[in-house]
Amino acid sequence: MRFSGEWIVVIIMFIVCAFFYALISAADPRSTQFPLLMLVLMLSIGALKIIAQILEKKQLTNGGERYPFFRVSFIIAAIALYIVAMDYIGFYTASFVFFLASTLALQNVPHTPRVIAMRAGLGLTLCASLYLLFTVLLKVQIPKGIFM
Repeated sequence: MRFSGEWIVVIIMFIVCAFFYALISAADPRSTQFPLLMLVLMLSIGALKIIAQILEKKQLTNGGERYPFFRVSFIIAAIALYIVAMDYIGFYTASFVFFLASTLALQNVPHTPRVIAMRAGLGLTLCASLYLLFTVLLKVQIPKGIFM
């Protein structure tokens, strides 16, 4: 069976999960519950993707188009930049910028002012929800950055 772009992405996802597991394995077990849950979910999604490809006995494609390696590479780079930027510009600012950049980069519609404003509004709503969840309800200490 020939490796398609989707197989390569799943393999990279497994490698990233192993890397993050190695990073959090030395931490306090109480503080690693949520990251471990996310790793298990990522591994489960990858396993389901592999099972679906094996059961269909064909390469899953997106209508004969080439696999979007640029978009996948962009989002991986954006996640890495988001993680680094959190310490410098703060959690909420980095989350807003990440959400706006990733949704604009991954969509297939023209970037009109209306679309950008709608994405910005969704980003602000997301940040408000994150604030309520992490700061107000859970009282979790988050990276403050230079803007807080």
